[in-house]
Amino acid sequence: MKGLTRRLEKLERAMTTDLLDVYFGFDQSRGRTGREKGISAKDSMEVERLGMLQCSDQEIAAWFGVSESVIQRCRQRRWFREATERGRAKSKIWVRRAQMQMLAKGNASIARWLGKQILGQGDEVEPADRPIPVIVLPRID
Repeated sequence: MKGLTRRLEKLERAMTTDLLDVYFGFDQSRGRTGREKGISAKDSMEVERLGMLQCSDQEIAAWFGVSESVIQRCRQRRWFREATERGRAKSKIWVRRAQMQMLAKGNASIARWLGKQILGQGDEVEPADRPIPVIVLPRID
């Protein structure tokens, strides 16, 4: 009877341990799973590349396999902000260069559309009631 009691106690301990592991997010094969892995400064080049592609926080989170809240916390870190800003600036430079190439080839409509979408450029309309400046030049004889 003692052998059976010991086996039952051992089984009960194992079941309790497994339930606690599941409850507290501990998986013995992989280590702690309750807390997500963050993004470190060594990932700054990858963050910069994603910034160059104008990726949203949701897309960056999906790329690294973390939640958006992790990305929001990373935005508070200087290296993360600088990497995304550097990537987005490089992207804008690329768009400007592409605009100039398209203009040289005669495709102005695509260049205008890209400028509006990424660079925040827009059509500036002058008001009709604004006076027209008149420049009087002296006559040269």
